Amino acid sequence: MKFIYISKEADQQICGGVVYQGTPPELYNTPYIDSQGDWTKISTLQKAAREFMASDRMFDMNHKGHEYQFSVLESMVIDEDGIVKFSHELKKGAWLMTLRIDDDDVWQKIKSGELTGFSIGGSAYTEQ
Repeated sequence: MKFIYISKEADQQICGGVVYQGTPPELYNTPYIDSQGDWTKISTLQKAAREFMASDRMFDMNHKGHEYQFSVLESMVIDEDGIVKFSHELKKGAWLMTLRIDDDDVWQKIKSGELTGFSIGGSAYTEQ
């Protein structure tokens, strides 16, 4: 998911975006489908977001195995439509994360557009 906020002041080195869009129960007839053709319930996404925050909170650039640890300034799963963050209206079920990028090389890649957003980079199984 694309960054919806990149700090304009270079010394802040803050960016934020939607990590994943979960599907609210009332929308199960038309779930949000991700780029792999999958979707998840908000309750499952909330559990993943909490487990991530309780873990070592490592970030991998482009799924290449080089991990970084950045300061997580904000992590939440939006529980109602119409919440506005960084001048962007979020949908119910969006997992929003805001980071301080403490690595100058990574920050330059974000500013240049080489790095454009978050990817959940997880694995899952399908419930039948």
